[in-house]
Amino acid sequence: MIEVNDNDMYWELENTPLIIQGIPNFNIEQIIPLGIKITNEGLTNIKIDALENIPNSLDIYLYDATSKEYHDLRKSDFDITLAVGEYSNRFSLQFVNKAHTINETNVENGIIAYYTNENQMLNIKNYFVDVAVESVSLFNILKQNISNWKIKDPKQNHIQLPIKNVSSAVYIVQIKTTKGEFSQKIIIK
Repeated sequence: MIEVNDNDMYWELENTPLIIQGIPNFNIEQIIPLGIKITNEGLTNIKIDALENIPNSLDIYLYDATSKEYHDLRKSDFDITLAVGEYSNRFSLQFVNKAHTINETNVENGIIAYYTNENQMLNIKNYFVDVAVESVSLFNILKQNISNWKIKDPKQNHIQLPIKNVSSAVYIVQIKTTKGEFSQKIIIK
């Protein structure tokens, strides 16, 4: 690529921006990094315009390393709001959704808990298809129990639990799953 424009997307190969990328020995385990340059904050849309010499059976995902989420580009466009800046090493094209094909279950790395101030919710992201969250408990740093929830929702990929009237502090979220339990710290501001 001769120059990266103000709002642009490019392939990254060895930290070099490229406008065209050819892959001689393709396999589904390959990861193709994408770079994005944003000069106007707002909605960014990534989609497939056309494909050549690609079988219909090949899955194509856009992976966001920050949110650790896979988006199926064959099913829909990927929309995200990005601040001004250059995003390298964040997005990539991948051909296997590793969140759905985990052989060795490491529950701590596949389930993430975080708190959002806007809606006062404890959010649990479950990236496994074969692990269900059964219960969640919230403790203060002195290990005093604040709240408990039994999870019966069959939709396990994004669980939201309301947390009201708690002071700003560090808390411990204990998550019990069908494959074990673990604890994670969160900050409530």
